[in-house]
This record gives sequence, C-alpha cells and structure tokens, in this order.
Amino acid sequence: MDKLSKNFNREEFACKCGCGHDNVSPVLVNLLQEIRDLLDRPIVVHSGCRCEVHNKAVGGVSNSAHITGEAADIYVPGWEAATLGGRIKRLREAGHLRDLSYCYLPGRMTVHVGVDRKPRSRIFGW
Repeated sequence: MDKLSKNFNREEFACKCGCGHDNVSPVLVNLLQEIRDLLDRPIVVHSGCRCEVHNKAVGGVSNSAHITGEAADIYVPGWEAATLGGRIKRLREAGHLRDLSYCYLPGRMTVHVGVDRKPRSRIFGW
C-alpha cells in the first residue's frame, strides 16, 4: 500500500475501471488530509483519478480534473453532501483550505473538490 498522507493511500485514488491510472496530485491529497483533520471525520474517496476512457464512460467532461488527478468526489459516511459541502465552505471562509479551487455537489451524498487552476467565476457551485 502506497501511503500518500496520514490517512490516504494511492489505491483510494486509482481509476475505478482497474486500468491502474493513479496520478493523484499531492496538492489534492494535502487538501483532503486538511479537510479530514479539521472535521475530525473520515473522508472516503468515491472517485479520484480517472483515465480518459472511464471518465467518458461515467459522463465526465473532456477536460475533467479527475483525469489529471486534481479532483475527487468525496463523502463522509452518514453525512449528506449539503452537510459536508457546508462544512467545507465554512472552513474556507475561516481561512483554511487555501488550495481549494472549486467545490460543488454532484449528488446527494458526494462533494466534488478540485485543486486545478482553471479560471472560474467562483469557488462554490451552489
């Protein structure tokens, strides 16, 4: 098991199709570790890195940051996305999570966070 931080390993970020694509950004790993530490809750990576084929199969956009390892869909067991998203937003407003470039809620349970530097009009998409 390739440990990336105190609570995350490379296997958690590997493409779900089984191709082995797992080029996760250290900046993303550090962001998720910071979220976990500040919330004192486990963070589960629902979708991390994606190869282009798998990204297309799941309906991801062609320039998805999942492909470059700069985005992840995450959840906290027992929390809905609105709860986790709200906590992330408050942490950012309090001066934490400086590497967070955007966050939105793609589903009822998962929160999408990214660290890429594509231009955006806002950080939070809700």
